[in-house]
Amino acid sequence: MTSKERVKKTLDHIEPDRVPIAELGIASSIASEILGREAHTGGGNLHRDETDALFQSEEAGREFADRIFQDIIELYTSLDLDIVSLPWRMNVKPTKKIDENTFYYEDKQTGLWSLYRYISETDIFTEIDSSIRKEGFPAIERFLEKEEADIVKNNSEESSYFKDLDLLVNTFGEQKAIVGDSGIVIPIDTPWLEAFILRPDLIERYLDVQLEGALRRIELLAEHKADIVIGGGDLADKNGPVYSPAHFRKFVLPRLKKITALSHKVGLPYFYRTDGNTWLLARELFIESGVDGYVEIDKSAGMDLGELKQKFPHLTLVGNIDCGETLVNGRKEDVISETIDCLRKAAPGGGYILAPSNFVQKGVPAENLLIMYETAKQYGAYPIR
Repeated sequence: MTSKERVKKTLDHIEPDRVPIAELGIASSIASEILGREAHTGGGNLHRDETDALFQSEEAGREFADRIFQDIIELYTSLDLDIVSLPWRMNVKPTKKIDENTFYYEDKQTGLWSLYRYISETDIFTEIDSSIRKEGFPAIERFLEKEEADIVKNNSEESSYFKDLDLLVNTFGEQKAIVGDSGIVIPIDTPWLEAFILRPDLIERYLDVQLEGALRRIELLAEHKADIVIGGGDLADKNGPVYSPAHFRKFVLPRLKKITALSHKVGLPYFYRTDGNTWLLARELFIESGVDGYVEIDKSAGMDLGELKQKFPHLTLVGNIDCGETLVNGRKEDVISETIDCLRKAAPGGGYILAPSNFVQKGVPAENLLIMYETAKQYGAYPIR
């Protein structure tokens, strides 16, 4: 049975030969350890290095992008994953390089700017300041004007994203399931959360521009032979949603329904990704929205696989191996035990894909990740025992 066939049966809630395995992103440092050479596959180090290459020259940026693609191909092949996707990248040329780890971006047309810094201790490349943080709503309005003007350009099949996706399909498309991404998300920075109350029109505008782009992109994903669409974004922490269920129902849900409807129309299952505790949104997110799968299931935030499987048997569940504790600090026995526990809770009857609960960050021993996948193959054969 090919990986693609295995995943298809799983999505149909039919037991294949074994549970499919996937990843939600692997830090370059861990990939380097697995491959035995320097590799660029994900995380802040990847974003900093690609940003630096783009700053040097267009040619350096292209060469680095080629290296990324070759590295993820080798990593996916080495791990024998059933599902493959493109890594999230920072492929925008910065305006200035402040120092080795700090880059400044500015759009001359709008005056919008942002400052990004790589923090090696946590391996994140993150925004540390911006015009939106400084100005609030006036800067958001300029940002939205540009987003509205660039909808077609940002969601064109001429973009580098679809060129990379075609390479992924040409490499793995006959054997493995290919993931594309498209969706809507509300940033959880302070100015955006304040807009819910003070300027809800800005939230509506941003979601509308994202919706139009998402619908365009889903049609292109079908044309370019993706097998699954994943969208969404962080909307909760360990205590619950960062904005109210009422706001989710008013702003997000109607648009999410349009996205899942089109995805189904073109024959693609739609998965929603967010970590955190989402129980307060469960009915809206897992039933009313029409999503087919739930990704980044956060065990540490109280999202139990067994309970999810029982309450939402139609969902395909992805993940739940704790990448913040078990994979980082766990012994071999801990990783094996948690992997088997996830398999027993969610795999019977199909509808489960084993993966870490989130991006596998710097600090996870490569050995633990390999043990997780080895255990999944050994104990994930059907029937689950």
